Amino acid sequence: MIPTAKCLGQRSGFIKRSADELARFTKMAWNLDALSVPYKPYHLLDFTDQNTIAGCKTMSDRAVGGYSTASLDYVPADPATNTPAHARFHGSISTKLPQNWKIQRTGYAAFRNQDRGLWLFGRLYWDVDPYDYLALRVKSDGRRYKINIQTDSIVESDIHQHRLFTHHHRIPHSSTSTSTSPDATSYSSEQGEAVPAALADFAPETLSSLSAYTHTTPLPPTQTQPAGKPC
Repeated sequence: MIPTAKCLGQRSGFIKRSADELARFTKMAWNLDALSVPYKPYHLLDFTDQNTIAGCKTMSDRAVGGYSTASLDYVPADPATNTPAHARFHGSISTKLPQNWKIQRTGYAAFRNQDRGLWLFGRLYWDVDPYDYLALRVKSDGRRYKINIQTDSIVESDIHQHRLFTHHHRIPHSSTSTSTSPDATSYSSEQGEAVPAALADFAPETLSSLSAYTHTTPLPPTQTQPAGKPC
């Protein structure tokens, strides 16, 4: 199938995405990046950029009649407290069942990035083949969260799910951690940088989406703040 000019015009940013990807691949080929191990982080979602938050969407059990809520807000930098710009994920979890008798369980809230759209050669993915792990910079209330990763696989609905443990599960105050592995390996920001374990035993070549969510028994409203640039 060959898209018409009218079809391309209706797809916002199609030409820009194609140009950006072609420029990126050209730069990689010119610098022979594929022949060496990358030494710089590859930022997937930069929450200091307000456009990144605008490109995400929230989800909750309200889609099936539940009562949980989820919001993702952009928080500008505050020089007075030396706080960088970040995204604030907050809401409430309710296990109250809707009137629909088919729904037997509720109680979840999440956010994820929007699909990256199309470019000249099909769907647009993040190429993470040269990288060993996925790191997230978060400031959490200590609850248990989960990360869903969707890759370019034979079954498009396949989801790789990992637990996101912060420094502590239950703490009276927030803690900032860098979580990098599905086995709850985390490092406090005050402990300096460390070399984390690989995300998993497999190394997906491309990623199409990332999402984070929480589900639990009825508790007070939750919030977690992705701080800075997860890479």
